[in-house]
Amino acid sequence: MNDLSFDCPHCGQPLEADAALAGTTITCPTCSQGIVLPAAGNSKVGRKRATRAVVASVVFVIVGLAIWIPLAFLITRTTQPRETPSGPATPVKEAGAETWRKEEEARRLAAIQKKRQEEAALARARAATLAAWRSLQSADYNSTTRRQLPGSRQYEQLAYELSQIGLVGVDPLLQKHIGERVEFCRQTARLEKAIEEERAKIAAEKEAIVGFGSLLGAASGDGRNPKLDAMAGAAILSLIDTALSPPEEERLKPYAPCINSANKELTRLRKQESQVASALSRKYDVSFIDAF
Repeated sequence: MNDLSFDCPHCGQPLEADAALAGTTITCPTCSQGIVLPAAGNSKVGRKRATRAVVASVVFVIVGLAIWIPLAFLITRTTQPRETPSGPATPVKEAGAETWRKEEEARRLAAIQKKRQEEAALARARAATLAAWRSLQSADYNSTTRRQLPGSRQYEQLAYELSQIGLVGVDPLLQKHIGERVEFCRQTARLEKAIEEERAKIAAEKEAIVGFGSLLGAASGDGRNPKLDAMAGAAILSLIDTALSPPEEERLKPYAPCINSANKELTRLRKQESQVASALSRKYDVSFIDAF
């Protein structure tokens, strides 16, 4: 194998020879001059290999340092205990702490102010709701003193008194209940009025029949006792009318579904008022007496 690569020192011709001939003398094939073969380390191949080895070593060292130095810095930063600042605080830190204290104090005062406002609002709502509740009780009591009036007039008066209750600031639960009471009284007043008008119509018809019977009896009698003749005629015609005309219950039968519906609504409102009283008592910590 040709391991030696060199140039002729006389003519500069590039030559190659076996490494085993190193140190011997050969003849240059170009200039026919004698040449002593160099040792293996002094040949071009040896010099190239040595250069590559040196370059590789330098590159390895540089790469190793480039990796190790940042890694060592990170290890030192993570393992080194942090120093606790000692001595007097800097003006910047003192200013930051003072700002934080002021903000905390502002938040505390805002929370106190909010709580006071909520308590004041609750107190106003309690007072307004109690006043409305007392007015409701008063209206219900006043309705018991008007039993002598027709049913329509009783409900009309009660609806008016309930509608005059001030509801500003009153709890929404009681507002809703009073509104339903007013609507019920108005509807019931219209129903009672319709029934009263029908009964008045029936009574007027009966009265007209009795009067006509009286005239008929007086005209058909012998004249010796006109009063008796009129009474007899009225009685006869009344009996005929009773036999031919439907009774009062039949005339009022179309109103029966409305009456049943009104009774059910009244029962519901009574139950609801008791529930409202309990709910308001728990919410405002005041006793609301159900007087409905």
